[in-house]
Formats: sequence, C-alpha cells, structure tokens
Amino acid sequence: MGSVSYTHEQKLCIEQLVGPVDISAGAGSGKTFTLSQRIAYALSPESGSGIDDIDQVLAITFTDKAASEIKSRVRSTLRASGLFEPALKVDSAWISTIHGMCSRILRAHALELGLDPGFAVIGDKERQEMLDAAVNEVIGEDSEIVSRSEFDALFEAFPARSSGFGGSSISSMVEELIAKAAGMVRGFDGFETGPDPASPTELAKRLLIAYEEVLASYEGAKQTASLEKNRAFALDAAQALQEFLESGDETLDGFIAVLDACEFLGKRGCPAEETEYYQNVHAGVAQEAFLAKARPLLDDLLALARRAQGVYEASKRSRGVLDNDDLLKLALDALSRERIAREYRDRFRLVMVDEFQDTSQLQIEIVRHLAGEGLRYLCTVGDAQQSIYRFRGADVNVYKAFRAGLETDEVRAGGGSPTLLKLSRNFRSHADVLAFVR
Repeated sequence: MGSVSYTHEQKLCIEQLVGPVDISAGAGSGKTFTLSQRIAYALSPESGSGIDDIDQVLAITFTDKAASEIKSRVRSTLRASGLFEPALKVDSAWISTIHGMCSRILRAHALELGLDPGFAVIGDKERQEMLDAAVNEVIGEDSEIVSRSEFDALFEAFPARSSGFGGSSISSMVEELIAKAAGMVRGFDGFETGPDPASPTELAKRLLIAYEEVLASYEGAKQTASLEKNRAFALDAAQALQEFLESGDETLDGFIAVLDACEFLGKRGCPAEETEYYQNVHAGVAQEAFLAKARPLLDDLLALARRAQGVYEASKRSRGVLDNDDLLKLALDALSRERIAREYRDRFRLVMVDEFQDTSQLQIEIVRHLAGEGLRYLCTVGDAQQSIYRFRGADVNVYKAFRAGLETDEVRAGGGSPTLLKLSRNFRSHADVLAFVR
C-alpha cells in the first residue's frame, strides 16, 4: 500500500489474513505498526479479503492508549491510500480494550440481558478498595461472617494481614485466589485441588522400597567413602521407616517427623541409575507429604475466598455497579445465547488480539465466539517473556497452551491450518525506526 516500507517479517504478518495466525513479537518489534498496516491492507481492494467496511474489523488491545494509537495509524494509512470513506469511520471502529468491547456488546443488548443500558463500571482503584473491605469483613477478628475457630489451623499458620514487604498473609492469598477465579470460565468451581493425597502408610512404604533398592545396588559396587556414608544413612532411614510402619501410627505428622530424619542420598561415588531413581522417589514422597499437610489449609483458603467474593458481590449490587470482571463474565454469557451468538458469529472478518500473553481463559472463550469457525479470522500477538496484567486473572501459561493447541480438530474443522509468525527485529535499537512509522 502506497510507499510504506516493511521488513520481510512484517510483510508476512500484514498479508496473512487467513487465520488462525499467531505472531510472536516482543517489545520494540514494530507490532503496533504491523497491526495497523494489517487492518489497512485488509480494507484495500488489492488484498482480496472481501472486507469492505472497517465495521468488520475487531482489534483488541490492552490499554486505551494502544487502541488510540492503532486508530490514529490506521486512519493515516487509509487516507494516504485514498480510502477516505473507511478513514472517516475509524473513530467508531471496534478497536478498543477487551473490556471496552464487552461493554459495547452489553450496552447494545442490555434490555435483552436484563441490564440497565446506563450501567456504571468502577475503576481498578475503587474495585481494590471494595475488595479490601470485603476481605477485611471476612477475616477480621470481630467478623460476623467467619468464626476464627472454624479456621484455627489457617490463622495459626499465617498472619491475617501482611505486616510488611514479602511473606504470605491470609488476606493476600485470598485476594490472589479471587483474582485467579475471575479469569476462569467456571470461577471458583474451576479450581482443581487434585486427587486425595496418598496415606502416610503408603508414602512410608514407597520410600522404604526405594531405600531398600538403592541399598541392594551398593552390593557389588565399587566401595567408596561416599558409598559407605550413604549405606549408613540408608540403613538408618530404612529402620526408621520400618518402625513407623510397625507402630500403627497413621498420622501425617508422625510420618513427616520420620521423613525429616531420613537423609537424602547423593550420587557421588554411588551407582548413578539406582541412586537417581531413589532420589526421584524421595523427592516425590516429600512433595506429596507437604501437599497433604497443606491441603486442609488450601480448602480453608478457598472457603474464605468464596465468602469474601460473596461480600464483594453484595457490595457491588448495593451500589448498582459492575467491575471489569463482570463485563467479561456477562459478555461471555451474552455470546453464549443463540440469538446474540448468531449476530456476532460472522460479524467480524478480521479479529486481532494484542498482548495475548496477558489473556485469561475467560477472555479466550469470548474471543472464540467472535473469531469464526476454526478461528479462521483470528490473529493473536504475544510475547511469553512478558506479562502485564496478571492481577486481572491473566496467566502466561494460558497463552502457551493456546499456542500449543492451535493444531486442533477445531482449527482443522474450519478448513484452515495455523500460521506461526515472528517479528524478531528490535527497532528501538535502530535509528531507522522512523522509516517504518511515518
């Protein structure tokens, strides 16, 4: 388009309009320029995209500033290319943060969804103040919602509130769980604590067998000072574990006391393969014991987090306000309704999501409803080395899992195959950046 210059990588990203497309791009790689040019190219007759209206383009950014910058660049590029009519419609285009997009959908269908079209959305500062108040109402010593005696072990293990930098407190962990649940499609019901831990007896048997097998491997092995030291440690550990099993003690604390006395055997001067097997068993048993010890505390934390979330939700209802998490949940609910889903299913023919590494599972599900069958309209841009909004439930592992899962039946059913591209050049390190952003 026009006389604008691209690198080879940028050209590939701009002209690949059939999705799903995933672009790996770090800071300073010219991705905002590339996304802007991609929109302008899709609207040009030479692209053959079939997109003739900017209303068919959805671009999701993660800051209002980024959205404004993309709009400005798209408008300039369209004007320079003689596409004056699309340029006039840029201000009303679907180029915004995901929360702005969700708000737009909800206001358009407010009455159908039982919402006040003029609903108010609180900012992050007010949200935090209200959430802090809800958590304090739940964990405070004079709480009418929670009895301290109900959570004795938890309050004994951790302070109710942080007294300084670092360290964990009940309030900080509860808020972290609430934030995590906010980014999950099923909320708190989406937490999986895993299967019930093995019994202390089972753990003791498992570790005893590992010690016995490593002791057997010492027979016939070259005798070294390290091996003799390990043999003594292993014999003591095996005896302690045997005595624990014969004692009838089935308490986790009893096993942990024995486990703490069992020396961890090193590899030096010992049969490598057998020792490594033993080490893996020992480490696994120790981890399972720790998780079993912590399991009741996690259950308590989740229970407190649910109650604090309930207080926070009641507070929002009393004020008649929503927060950003509500926008996401309500938008997903709206897009799950057949009539609304049908309206948006093929409305957008170009869907782009920037800073995708900061996308929660909830946000991904919203995007799936808008990206066409097999995600054929979707282009995501992300950098797994960065994560900006983890406090909003984002998880870089969600991004990694999404990239790894692009080769799926869902994508193939749409008749496409994923295209993985990369913007590797860092323009912030070069003076010639100006040549690419004019």
